[in-house]
Amino acid sequence: MLRAENKQLKSQLEAERKRVTGLEAKLVSAEAANRSLSTRVAAYSETKAVLEDELDDKELEVNKMKGEKQRLKAKYDAK
Repeated sequence: MLRAENKQLKSQLEAERKRVTGLEAKLVSAEAANRSLSTRVAAYSETKAVLEDELDDKELEVNKMKGEKQRLKAKYDAK
């Protein structure tokens, strides 16, 4: 009886070890994926900031050109 019980306990222990090993592998994989995604998010955030700065510069340029256009129009309309 003790042998059968011992064998069953060993079997349960082995199954539990396999389950834990599988969970550890999944955790490692999830952590790697998380690091990869975090790196991509950081890169996209940096790109977004650069593009926003470029957009601001272009908007300023467009506004400046509009102002110059209005001044020229007013100048020629006055003549």
